[in-house]
Amino acid sequence: MLAQRCLVGAAATSKVLAYVGETNSDTNATVYTFSAHAVGTASAGRRNIVAAHAQNGTGGVASMTIGGDSATELVDAINVSCVAALFIMLNAAGTAEDIVVTFDQAHTTAAVGVWESTGLADNTALDTDSSTAAAPTATLTTTPGGFVVGATSNLVGSSSAWSGNGVTERYDDQSGDTGDWSGADADTTGNSLAITNTITSNSRQVGVFASF
Repeated sequence: MLAQRCLVGAAATSKVLAYVGETNSDTNATVYTFSAHAVGTASAGRRNIVAAHAQNGTGGVASMTIGGDSATELVDAINVSCVAALFIMLNAAGTAEDIVVTFDQAHTTAAVGVWESTGLADNTALDTDSSTAAAPTATLTTTPGGFVVGATSNLVGSSSAWSGNGVTERYDDQSGDTGDWSGADADTTGNSLAITNTITSNSRQVGVFASF
């Protein structure tokens, strides 16, 4: 079931964010294809926001395509061998499409976390940030009736504990190579929002965050 937020802004613009799902792969590769991945419900103006995760490599994210179309990178960060990034793409049609993530160099494992949203005027985030702190964190500018998305990657973490006003964890998954991927979101009121993920047994942790 999709986890959905309906957010009504001051200008009566309805923004809807729904978490769709997460998938990981333990294949050693530079290019990862997540075949026929769920992307939500087709509708005019729908945009997919996708988190990309990877570990045990030295390169960041070079590109992402969804259903063969190029997604726009919002933020990309790396901490030694762990990578996290957020992408967005207008995707009005389709419910299951190939998501292809290309890294600059090979990694031993990777993952994607997918959200869908409507009510956004374009692919531009209001604010973005990244963090390699022991507990990856960001304080983001927000808008009334908006939302925030966060994603973290970690080399040997065993669990995640997200915090922040209204922040809800959507996935926390471990790869066969001991890595930990996690994603979360929150609705916003216009006040700045501090969002943090405290990771158990953290190592080479990295987080990326965006508000809309």
